[in-house]
Amino acid sequence: MSIETNVRALKALGDIMRLRILGLLLERECCVCEVVQVLDISQTRASRNLARLYKAGLLKMRKNGRWSLYQANIKTSDPFIISILSSVEKTRQQDWQLALDKQNLNNTERLFFDGHCKAIGTDRDKNHTSGETSADATAKGMLKA
Repeated sequence: MSIETNVRALKALGDIMRLRILGLLLERECCVCEVVQVLDISQTRASRNLARLYKAGLLKMRKNGRWSLYQANIKTSDPFIISILSSVEKTRQQDWQLALDKQNLNNTERLFFDGHCKAIGTDRDKNHTSGETSADATAKGMLKA
C-alpha cells in the first residue's frame, strides 16, 4: 500500500494488451495458453504481461502441476487495487474489444494432455474485406443493443 506499489500498478495498466488480459482474468481463471488463444498473441508476450500484472499486485497465481493459473486479485485488502479492478470491470461492460475478448474466452476450453496445455475453440475466421471476425461483429452488435 505504498506509493511505489500504486505506481507499479498504474504502469502495468499502461498497455492495452495488459488491460485486455486483466479483463479476461476478471471473467475467470486462465492459464497462459488460454490468454494466447483468446488474444492471438505469442506465449512469450502473454507470459511477460501476466508476470508484470502479477508483480503489480493485480493478479493472483496458483500452480496446478507445471501450469500457472492466473486470476484477478479481487480479494486483495489494498483499496487502490480494488478501485483499479472495479474500474476495469466497468470498462469491460462498455468496450467492444473487451466484450469480444469475453465472448472468445467463453468459447475457449482448456485441455491438459501429454504434459501440455492447449486452449481450443475461439472463432478466428476473418472477413477479408473488412478484416473483422464474425465474433468482432457479434460483440459490436451486443454493445449497440
